[in-house]
Amino acid sequence: MRPANLTGPHAPPEWISTSGSLDGIDPESLVRRLWDLDAIAAEAHRFVHRMDELETTTDRHDVGSIPEVFTTSAAIVRFLRSEPLLPPELTPAGWPVSDLRRSYDRFERSLQALLRSFLRSA
Repeated sequence: MRPANLTGPHAPPEWISTSGSLDGIDPESLVRRLWDLDAIAAEAHRFVHRMDELETTTDRHDVGSIPEVFTTSAAIVRFLRSEPLLPPELTPAGWPVSDLRRSYDRFERSLQALLRSFLRSA
């Protein structure tokens, strides 16, 4: 973004540059140009699957399980901070990132319980 009194740099044709509203542009096609929604959806599905897998295979009494659960949690947070967080009217139907956010809340509570258990026993 630039102040309105400065001209922008010369932009290649694949860039989108505007100095006002985007009238006349279909918002859904613009979203698809800005983000690879299929790749974002696939990554969200992968994370949901990984969380489900960890919730069923993690030994809650084994401190050795903490690094894997923790690093998965950190990767999910990085992903959620980088995804576009589209408004509802531009979010595709069945958008898996919404499911990932809900699943992550449960996963994070489980991780916190695992850490509390470990710290109490230490």
